[in-house]
Amino acid sequence: RSFIKTKPHYIAVATMLVAYTIEFLQLANVLAYVNLRGNKWVSIIMGTHFSFEDLIAYTLGVVVILYLDKSAFLRKWLNQSFPST
Repeated sequence: RSFIKTKPHYIAVATMLVAYTIEFLQLANVLAYVNLRGNKWVSIIMGTHFSFEDLIAYTLGVVVILYLDKSAFLRKWLNQSFPST
């Protein structure tokens, strides 16, 4: 469930695009080009190095969340735990 009223797979794709974009910006070392490598807050938000394992983790996370979203068990549990008002 989300405060955004749209289909879960749209949110999943948007989230993965943002994560992949940040990861590939790390690969291109964009922070060094724009002279922000030393900025603490930008480094925290953007990260400091590319990791192929992060791309795998993002992909697996989205796949698992989409699977769980389709799962009848999870939907039943969510409806019982967080009833709609």
